[in-house]
Amino acid sequence: MRYERKYRIENVDISLINQIVKMHPAGFRKAYPDRRVNNIYLDTPDFETYRANVAGVSERKKYRVRWYGEELSQMKHPTFEIKYKQNQVGFKFSKQLLDLNNLSFRSILPTIQRMSPNQASIVPVLVNTYERSYFMTADQKFRITIDWDMQFGHFQTHLRHLPYKDENSIILELKYDAIFEKEADRITQHIPFRLTKNSKYVNGVSMVMAVL
Repeated sequence: MRYERKYRIENVDISLINQIVKMHPAGFRKAYPDRRVNNIYLDTPDFETYRANVAGVSERKKYRVRWYGEELSQMKHPTFEIKYKQNQVGFKFSKQLLDLNNLSFRSILPTIQRMSPNQASIVPVLVNTYERSYFMTADQKFRITIDWDMQFGHFQTHLRHLPYKDENSIILELKYDAIFEKEADRITQHIPFRLTKNSKYVNGVSMVMAVL
């Protein structure tokens, strides 16, 4: 189980946010090279997981297929993930999938549905991509990710080009195992941004569905 503390930052340059993280007294340093993250989110036909998130249900799930790289249409080393959230902590189930083109995504949908307990009706609804930077403390207890250049599209109509963008927002996320919660204050007190609730899936659905 781990905590994920999210900070939605508006109209601040990405270079300044990177500088703030690097100057943090806990000594955050680059953990991995920057890379592009791609997601296909799945939900029930009546958007059950979306509605649960908006309503603030304490126990909820999120379904997605994730892969990395600049090529949106070619899914290399994709992973199916179910994210479980219980109040403020969560955990994740992951299963590696075969490489495929997202145009043939529906061919593996039955496999995904079989891995989704009590949710055999889930279908792909949203495509999302963004750039991500990774930072970690020297003791490896705390990790920060910074996401920017967020783009969204409806799965049915936007598989290669995502027309909806969130260009003014950057998401900083502090992640750590639940056993380190008592130590987290020494990290959060030096993050000069307001803690917020944020879900890329909810933001994307709200943006895309509003114009369909």
